[in-house]
Amino acid sequence: MAGRKIKPIELRSLVAPRVGQFGADQGTLAVKVTDELDRPVAGLGVGVTGPATYNDSTNEQGCAVFSHVPTGNYTVRMNQAGWVDPSGVQAVAATGAVSAGAVNAVPLRYAPAASVTVNFDTSVGGGRGTAESRQLIAANPGVPAGVRQFSLTTAATSMTASGLFPFPDGYAFYSGVCAGADPSRFVTDYFTHNPGFTLVSRGQSGVTVDVREPALNLRITRGPNVNSAAPFSSAYVIIRSTECSETHIFDGLRPNGTLPEPGLPFGTYTICADDRKTQSSGNRRKVETTGVLSNDPGGLPMVGADPQLRLWINSSSSTRGQCS
Repeated sequence: MAGRKIKPIELRSLVAPRVGQFGADQGTLAVKVTDELDRPVAGLGVGVTGPATYNDSTNEQGCAVFSHVPTGNYTVRMNQAGWVDPSGVQAVAATGAVSAGAVNAVPLRYAPAASVTVNFDTSVGGGRGTAESRQLIAANPGVPAGVRQFSLTTAATSMTASGLFPFPDGYAFYSGVCAGADPSRFVTDYFTHNPGFTLVSRGQSGVTVDVREPALNLRITRGPNVNSAAPFSSAYVIIRSTECSETHIFDGLRPNGTLPEPGLPFGTYTICADDRKTQSSGNRRKVETTGVLSNDPGGLPMVGADPQLRLWINSSSSTRGQCS
């Protein structure tokens, strides 16, 4: 090779020191950070605290190596603005241990977060309209808990799910507070034929997706006879999920005795209606039943223009009291 110019040869590797090179109470903690595609993340600040405190940045292999440090348990921290782990946490705090004479590794995933705006709608009698919800689920098998939950203090027609880890296989969105409201539990291949699924990319925003809530087509009537009972718009209705800690209360209905917002998450509900708003305590009557929103995204079917599910509050019934 004399007289010729050649490029320098570089060799990079993570080498564990021989046991004899450690002190009796020393070891090495290696933090390996990868992104949503399992690629190494370089230049990311990593800190560890425990028997001692150290800070470093990840190298081209995504590793921050803390060598010859005191043995014991350590907390590994990362906090990069706009980045999250698979649980959607920006300020990551993971655990790691340093053993005498050993190299222990802590693998972590971290990537720029994405956000998705979800619009709620429903279908009643073949007509589609907006719906409202306070609760939203974002599901992906890579999330440690399986799902991410998002909430609002008051119901709205749209909600933004932010801080999403950009899993390349996307998210399935549906309304509700638990995995029991997953539409695919009730409708095979639901997200193949209905809205609610979308892909996301690292750092992406402005993505929108529709979530269709099935309609609880319910009509409340009141009178002394079921055949002549008129719509009861003054009914007080409490609807509770049997699977999730979720309650919907309607203090008054539409003039035709139907729910002002019929869109609800998939699932099974206990439904109770009473006449507390028009009757004194001793004269109140109530009626209860169970409804299942599991047949299709259109909700419970209609019989002509009349909901399939009808509850009659018999004004002369011996079933006294109010829903609770």
